[in-house]
Amino acid sequence: MVPETNSTDPPDSPVCVILAAGKGTRINANSEFNANSEFAGNSELASCSLPKPLMTVAGRPMIDYVVEAARGCAPSRILVVIGWLGEHIRQHLNSERAHSSPRNQGVRCEYVVQEAPLGTGHAFRCAVEKMEGFHGNVVVLNADKPLFTQASVAGLVHTHQATAAAITLTTATVGNPTGYGRIVRSEWGTVQAVIEEKEATEAQKTIREINGGAYCFDLSQIQEYLDLLPQHGSDNSHGRKHEVFLTDIVRLSAAGGKRVSAYRSPDPDIVLGVNTLAQRELVEALVVKKRGVISS
Repeated sequence: MVPETNSTDPPDSPVCVILAAGKGTRINANSEFNANSEFAGNSELASCSLPKPLMTVAGRPMIDYVVEAARGCAPSRILVVIGWLGEHIRQHLNSERAHSSPRNQGVRCEYVVQEAPLGTGHAFRCAVEKMEGFHGNVVVLNADKPLFTQASVAGLVHTHQATAAAITLTTATVGNPTGYGRIVRSEWGTVQAVIEEKEATEAQKTIREINGGAYCFDLSQIQEYLDLLPQHGSDNSHGRKHEVFLTDIVRLSAAGGKRVSAYRSPDPDIVLGVNTLAQRELVEALVVKKRGVISS
């Protein structure tokens, strides 16, 4: 099937990838669906768990906010990587309700299936396989970060283009960086790596600049590193198999002499994700405050 794209898109329009294949094992997404959910009344869907991107925040599934934000880079394509119960995500995003917002008009979502949960790096590789020879800029967003806006995604892409970088990642400086990957810089201030907290030294844990989970890649410069991403974990590590993390591409690219830039978000709140019910409550309060949304 030929992908549905906008014929008026300029040739340098980026492709946007939304990572939505995670199971959200730390949070029970099914418990968050209320009477206002489009899935209420559907006994088949209500009787099973639902993927975390469909958890509601201020009355809308989180992934709706992320698709809306993705349009800030005027993408030629939006590829949504789905996995566990991904058909529910496909069903929702293809529904009329998902496209009812004026800000959610434009290029339609396409879908990439990640058959096994082998990490964000593997999910991105699955998406690249569907790009059919494309070698331009690729924006990557996470489906559980609903505070990203079109302006923040546009700022990420602008920084990437202005610095002619191989990779540009969104960062923010926060008071409490616990739980987030830390941005490691050289003595000259250049980004060298993203270190996940569980792998950080005590000194690295004091770093307050964190990874925001949104990236812009020049695919022509970083594709050679995709097959070099190392595996983490083991079959006996809490049931998790060998996973491949997308963040490792920052270290590999920097070590290979590629330019890695950072878009320092003027609003540190946008990097907040949802992994627990408490985080969901915080993010929902911020969505209501910042966007004037009335929570249902």
